[in-house]
Amino acid sequence: MTLEFLSIHEKKLPGDIKIVWPTVKSKDTDTLYRITGSLVGLAVGDALGASVEFRPQQYLAAYPVTDMVAGGTWGLQAGQWTDDTSMALCLASSLITQKDFNPYDQMVRYKWWYKHGGPDSAGNGALMRLAPVPLFFYRKPAVAVDLSGQSARLTHGDDVAFDACRYYGALIVAAVKGDSKESLISNEFYNCHQKWFGSKPLHDDVVRIARGSFKQPGGYKDGIRGKGHIVLALEAALWAFWSTDTFEKGALNAVNLGDDTDTTAAIYGQLAGAHYGYHNIPK
Repeated sequence: MTLEFLSIHEKKLPGDIKIVWPTVKSKDTDTLYRITGSLVGLAVGDALGASVEFRPQQYLAAYPVTDMVAGGTWGLQAGQWTDDTSMALCLASSLITQKDFNPYDQMVRYKWWYKHGGPDSAGNGALMRLAPVPLFFYRKPAVAVDLSGQSARLTHGDDVAFDACRYYGALIVAAVKGDSKESLISNEFYNCHQKWFGSKPLHDDVVRIARGSFKQPGGYKDGIRGKGHIVLALEAALWAFWSTDTFEKGALNAVNLGDDTDTTAAIYGQLAGAHYGYHNIPK
């Protein structure tokens, strides 16, 4: 599969990007649909939350998002994405052109995008752009997990960001490989995949999430927050995945937590898209 990327100055909708499937299709179509689902899921989640970014949960409780709409914080068209997807595309294009993980090339692309991407594109969240790394290296899980963490180091120096990306990278790899949802949200996932993480244990804050802190039936009432801190964002995205049984329901739950709506939903969309697959993301 290849994507036809448009000029950054062309304000197009996701549907305007052409997906070209290879002439000789892989026999493993399920894996292909999961990989595509993860990338498209990221963009869809981002676009869904874009119009209400920074709105508090109290506002969204009264006026919940039910579909993509225009306007809002950045004055975008319905379906346009933000910095979350833009940075993921920078990362994906680097991996494709370099055919490997090249930190310098990634930084050059981030810098170019930051300078030319317009006033609404100044984000640098490590989790929101993560998917291209575990998707590119999914055949080598330990490598995928390590490089997921390394991708965070380019913009986030602390261990929490490094380990949050390692853990979420592992979940995306497992989803692409076809692990069940029960396995992905299991409190034992980290223990069962210990060899993927090597000799460096996860940060305590990430271990707490891995052990199920996101399993809060009341969502926002039970402390789940769609905030910008990476631990809260990871917990919120996993709560949205755990608490629903379709891509659409989870994406709406992620957005309606309020605050950093587009990023929470973009993080959710990476794992949910990999699990449910491209064809189960609403058009």
